[in-house]
Amino acid sequence: MSVQKTKESEKKPHIRERRHSVQASITRVFSVTIIIIVLAVGISAFRIQSNRIIQSIERDALSALSLVRSAVNDINFSDEISAGKYASTRIRLRDICQAMDMQYISIYSAINNNKDLFFYFCVANTDEDDSMVRAQRGYGSIAVNVELNEAEKAALEGDTSAKRWSMDNEYGKVLAWTIPIFDYRHNVVALMTADCLVESFDSQIISSIVSILALSVLLLFLSMGLELLLLRKRIFIPLAKISRQMFNFASGDSLKTEPLNITSQDEIQEIADSFTQMTADIQIYMTNQEHSAEERAQVKAQLELARNIQYGMVPAAFHQANTACEVSAFMRPAREVGGDFYDCFFRKDGNLCALMADVSGKGITAALFMAMAKSILHELLSLGFSPAEALNRANDELCSQNPEGMFVTVFVTVLDIRTGVLTVANAGHNPPVLFGKGGSRVYTPNPGIALGLFEDAGIEDETLILSPGEGIFLYTDGITEAVSKDKQFYGIDRLTELFASAPSSMQEALSEVILSVDTFSEDMEQFDDMTIAAVLFTGVMSDEQEPALASGENDCESVADSANFKGDAMKEPTSFSMEERNDPVDFELSGKLDATLDDYDRLKEKLCSVIHSANLGKILLAAEEAFVNIVDYSGATFVEYRIQKSGQRLTLTYMDDGKPFDPFASRPSKDFDDFDTGGMGISLICQIAEQSGWERKAGFNCLTLVFLL
Repeated sequence: MSVQKTKESEKKPHIRERRHSVQASITRVFSVTIIIIVLAVGISAFRIQSNRIIQSIERDALSALSLVRSAVNDINFSDEISAGKYASTRIRLRDICQAMDMQYISIYSAINNNKDLFFYFCVANTDEDDSMVRAQRGYGSIAVNVELNEAEKAALEGDTSAKRWSMDNEYGKVLAWTIPIFDYRHNVVALMTADCLVESFDSQIISSIVSILALSVLLLFLSMGLELLLLRKRIFIPLAKISRQMFNFASGDSLKTEPLNITSQDEIQEIADSFTQMTADIQIYMTNQEHSAEERAQVKAQLELARNIQYGMVPAAFHQANTACEVSAFMRPAREVGGDFYDCFFRKDGNLCALMADVSGKGITAALFMAMAKSILHELLSLGFSPAEALNRANDELCSQNPEGMFVTVFVTVLDIRTGVLTVANAGHNPPVLFGKGGSRVYTPNPGIALGLFEDAGIEDETLILSPGEGIFLYTDGITEAVSKDKQFYGIDRLTELFASAPSSMQEALSEVILSVDTFSEDMEQFDDMTIAAVLFTGVMSDEQEPALASGENDCESVADSANFKGDAMKEPTSFSMEERNDPVDFELSGKLDATLDDYDRLKEKLCSVIHSANLGKILLAAEEAFVNIVDYSGATFVEYRIQKSGQRLTLTYMDDGKPFDPFASRPSKDFDDFDTGGMGISLICQIAEQSGWERKAGFNCLTLVFLL
């Protein structure tokens, strides 16, 4: 057999690219926080300082207006003001304006239904402004179409609260306070307004705030720098170390990591210690997983080999028939290998022997015990012992070689195909079902005891006479104890009902049983091996007829979709060429391979893609054995192959440039150890292939195998 190599690709984890760092994020947060603090403090300070200065200006403005009231107290605004009085009063008003740091002081009255303003006095703080307002707002000048503000309207109504109001003009933003002037009848005869420009005070406020904020920002940045240095030393650098180690561990080819050496005695050290412990645990786990994977692979390979060996001993499906009888069997293990087995063969006396057995337990242990029990029983029954004698002798031998205390239940039948006499013996197995034209019933012979439990089993033979068209159905408890979704057992009654009418074919009968059990169980997991066999007596043979099955009909059609194996004897190889057949070709594939075991996988893929048959496994086995023989023993450098399908026949031809070597040539008998000279698997190839042959053509070895699909 060739060894198929498997390659495992290493899969590295997908790791996101790092776009940011914790240090940069914290620095940004600190910077934004400082900016927000500075803005908040600056705005608050500006408002506080502005309110404080405005209150101070307001006090000065009110004081100025109070002084103005005193300065004009002796003026009668209803009469015309003399030039001398006007000049002296204006000087006093300008002194008040400059002393109180007011921009303008005005005295005026509203005329023409408060649409125009009549100015009495208007003075300014600076000489330039004062010269301008002297010309524009001198005594008797009128400003037309002037809209009074709310504070001026309130003053005209006699409100003396001096409400503040603001306006924007060509000189900038101005704050003003207005109060009324009363005559002796307490009537409002004029308004006094003191103006102050705001821009000069804003610049003072801003300069004072900037100096305060500059110091605050410097202190904040110094504290932030110290904090970042501390964080960098205690957090950022250790975290970066841990991050690099994690990245290398996750993406590197090696599981080994360097020591972190972090001794900060805080949460960062706890993280580092936890990571170190985690990597150590993962290394141990991965090592264990590698060992486990290797062990599982070995176990799987051993189970696969054991299954192939078991199928070689007990095919998954079996069918043979001649004019006197028909026998079919089917087996489906619950695991890779099972403990159930059957055996169907003709003895030297011409009688048909069929047995059904169920070993305790499942898996490899049961399969090994099955192999031993089957070999013993087959040998004893082949020697001509009756069913009971064979079971009793096998029991004694199994008891002497059974350290694990295992046991096997067996039901043996021997049919005389000339007379229809059926001799049976039971070793603790399920009662069989008898069927025929008259219906079906459960047959309950002496139950006996299972083999391997006690010596001197005392099993006895019982005899039945089958008429043509009657038979016996054998099974294991994997059939009757199949469970449905509602936790019900399949049971013997359902099984008996399937044989109420005589089946036309044993293969169809077994297929119906398997279909019925699978339908009953639906999608429930199979928990036990399922094995069935049926023997049908079809007629009485004459003395001149050869009682061997080889003289009758012999086929190996599938009993169930799950498996299909031939049960016929090994056929003799024949030499022939591909051209000898004239069947129409459905398709043909060809190619050339190197004479190495690895190149067989390419051919295997081709075969798997074109063969859609339950015989695929056996065809692949024979094709591989033939290819291995060419590689190991012919000395070839290349192998050409051709695959042809004609109806239900598949023809595989190998042509190699090796030395002349006929694998089917007769050779002197030799010991097992001498088979290393070639031809070890030829018997297996002959048993699987329908036809096989070799010939030497034009200096090439031509090996042809024909399979039934």
